[in-house]
Amino acid sequence: MVIDFIEVAFMTGVFPIVVKNTQAPAGVNEIDIAALIEKEQLKYKRIKEAYEEGVYTVDELKESRRLIDEHIEALRSQEIKPQHTETELRKKIIKDNKNVIQTLRDTSVSEEEKNSLLRSFIDKIIFDRANEKIQIFFYI
Repeated sequence: MVIDFIEVAFMTGVFPIVVKNTQAPAGVNEIDIAALIEKEQLKYKRIKEAYEEGVYTVDELKESRRLIDEHIEALRSQEIKPQHTETELRKKIIKDNKNVIQTLRDTSVSEEEKNSLLRSFIDKIIFDRANEKIQIFFYI
């Protein structure tokens, strides 16, 4: 019954996904890019004020602005890009597990191996006995 549900889910591409957080916990080796960008903008503001007070020349102001803009651009390139859409994640799960159904139906494969295989891409299985319905949550 579960194998049939997985097969239908892979054919239709419609199933719930749980995205497991595989990154380090917040604060561990994490750089606050927005704060660094803000610091760079404050640097420029201070340099501009110094220019207005006659400490810097126009050329020094332009060079400082160029360097700060380059640094801000480099910081923005390090920002974490948005995750894939759910459709892309579903396609990835299907692609990565396209031969799973054959393996799960293979009688020569042990139950232990099948369970291990299922745990590699299924987060949880909920069986509603009253309505005899199965809900499988896949993860990536």
